Amino acid sequence: MLIKIGITKNFYKQLEQSDNNTKKRIHKIFTMIENDQLTPGMHTEPLITAGNWWSIRLSDSDRALFIKNSNLSGTTYIFHTFGPHKIEEKIDIKETKIFKEGVKNIFEGILENVQNFLFENQEAYNENKKIIKIKSEFEQTAKDEKYKIFIKYFSDICKLFDIQINNEMKFKIGKANNEDEVLECIVNFEIEELLKLYENENFYIFDNKEDLDRLSEGELKDWMLFLNTKQIDIVKQSFSGPARIRGVVGSGKTTVALHRTKYLLRKYNESDEKILFLTFNRILNKTIDELENILINNEDDFNRVEITTLHSWALNFIKNLIDRTLPNSKELDEILKQAINEVPDARKFKFDDIKNEILYFVKGNGINRLEDYLNFKRRGGHDALKEKNRRILFEIYKKYEELLNNKKLLDFNDCVIKAIEIINKKEKIPYRYTAIIVDEIQDLKKIDMMLIKKLSEYMKWGDGNLLLVGDYQQKIYRSVFSFKDVEINIVGRSKILMKNYRNTKEIFMLGKEIVKNIKSFIETFIEREEYEEINNDYSLFNRSGEIPELWQYKTWEELKEHIAQTIKQEVETKHCYNYGDFAIILRLKEHAKEIMKVFSTKNIPCDFLSPEYHSLNILDKNKVKILTMHSSKGIEFKNVYIIGAAQHIIPLRSEQSSQEGLLRERILLYVAITRAINKVKLCYSKEYKGEFYKESEFLNEIPETLLKRIKYKG
Repeated sequence: MLIKIGITKNFYKQLEQSDNNTKKRIHKIFTMIENDQLTPGMHTEPLITAGNWWSIRLSDSDRALFIKNSNLSGTTYIFHTFGPHKIEEKIDIKETKIFKEGVKNIFEGILENVQNFLFENQEAYNENKKIIKIKSEFEQTAKDEKYKIFIKYFSDICKLFDIQINNEMKFKIGKANNEDEVLECIVNFEIEELLKLYENENFYIFDNKEDLDRLSEGELKDWMLFLNTKQIDIVKQSFSGPARIRGVVGSGKTTVALHRTKYLLRKYNESDEKILFLTFNRILNKTIDELENILINNEDDFNRVEITTLHSWALNFIKNLIDRTLPNSKELDEILKQAINEVPDARKFKFDDIKNEILYFVKGNGINRLEDYLNFKRRGGHDALKEKNRRILFEIYKKYEELLNNKKLLDFNDCVIKAIEIINKKEKIPYRYTAIIVDEIQDLKKIDMMLIKKLSEYMKWGDGNLLLVGDYQQKIYRSVFSFKDVEINIVGRSKILMKNYRNTKEIFMLGKEIVKNIKSFIETFIEREEYEEINNDYSLFNRSGEIPELWQYKTWEELKEHIAQTIKQEVETKHCYNYGDFAIILRLKEHAKEIMKVFSTKNIPCDFLSPEYHSLNILDKNKVKILTMHSSKGIEFKNVYIIGAAQHIIPLRSEQSSQEGLLRERILLYVAITRAINKVKLCYSKEYKGEFYKESEFLNEIPETLLKRIKYKG
């Protein structure tokens, strides 16, 4: 008979915090269960009055609680909790604290799952007044009172989850007067029905011995095990064409993409079945590479995944077919400055405005004729340009292209454009990938999407395995495209993830307050029928935490010293965290060296995460991570310090003259804030390099209920 072992999220959290001896004992029990070698000495006891609930001895002082589910396909043991328990209590464990807390945790998981189901499926029930009423009452009821809604609408909930409960059980729950009486009923549910209510997000069934071994060794993280039903459906779904994942920040979009990669590797288990995983920037690319390697845990399978940035893929594809080289960003900036100097009237524009116009609007849209540029319709809240100005900017573009050609150089846009040209001419055919997964699509340019479209046309099994992942509320670059522009049809295959798993409620609410008025901005660069507002319901959170803080310092030196001291104290005195649990996120890259210098004097290990450094270990637990707001996309940290939360830094002085610039700066701050899992502290000094600063205009509009303001007094 097939034997499987599962654990709940509650059991995982307990195990994660346990010592090595406890982990070894639990692993030993798992091995004995798998081999059907449980002995009388383990004191495995059914709870006579509690259905399929069992307990097992871990040691002289500890026992574990599990659910045993047997059917024709085999037996599954789902471990829920463990803790202190006297041997003589083994028969009466139903009356002990460990059992009562275990059942209560499961019931809380059921309540959370029911509420999530109603929220994520609201479209399907938008005409069902009863369902709308249940959802509304769940949202308006305090956590410790939600059991009343469960009692009141129990029959309707059973229908939603396709659960067959006998009339006697319905009667008992309907007559329950308190939560304890509901728990008495929950205990006696049939296991299959209980698990339907409990939901996949709250438990995980292992399908191989290797993962059980990794669990006991602390190698498996919660994101690798616990997905909700909607996430699992996306991972395993067969699509008839290109599909897209979007959703609120921290909703697990990248996690789903990683799991889908693993799922497809198993589904197409041949050496020539390869998956291309494309990211936007090198730091996110390095993070994905490290996470996917941990998740797959199989060298042969991992070697079938090509994880790279789109521009790196394009450069590698064309490198043997062109006689040009790609210089670094500084060299390209110097060439552009030379082009500007050679064009009359060019100096009336700011360098950054010229650079963005040429890279994102002209070359980013594949424009190479003046007529096309003059007729180009700008979207996305971008400031309009008069024809006279467009003519000047196009002259700069032509001069820039001429200088690149003369020097036999190309920029990142050229890599993509050349790759498209080579594929169109069939000078070289791209690999026929089994699947292509693209993360952070909101920041890609039109030509980038055109190349992805080209690659999808060569996919081995059609474009049903093209998955596009992104969140338009995190769009921090000036690129503009719609799926219609590049002839990618996602109608009916757009999936939305609604629940935030990363942030505390307080962190997320602060972030949403920063960008609460950007909906009209988003709609201008997304086709209206593609846009669907993501509900900003604050009740769909696993946890609450501390209110985010804004720290004001008198001087820059004071700021650096205090942050360093605080982190060192948290790690070495309080032993609350590792150094790798902290991130310093900057708006100005120039701040990095100064902060690293202070950290060095205090023996605080740290790394500056820059796209130029390829050898960094993003997941290193022993080093503080220092990075810019742009580089923080797609990454998360337990504790985040945001440096430079002052006017003229965020938003930058150069971005304050245009509505578009201010909106982008808002989104940048939103991205930085929502990198934090537990705590976020925004910091600024009143004086920096002889200039005086005030609190950022984005923050002075935030009420004290969302942001606690603190003046550092030394």
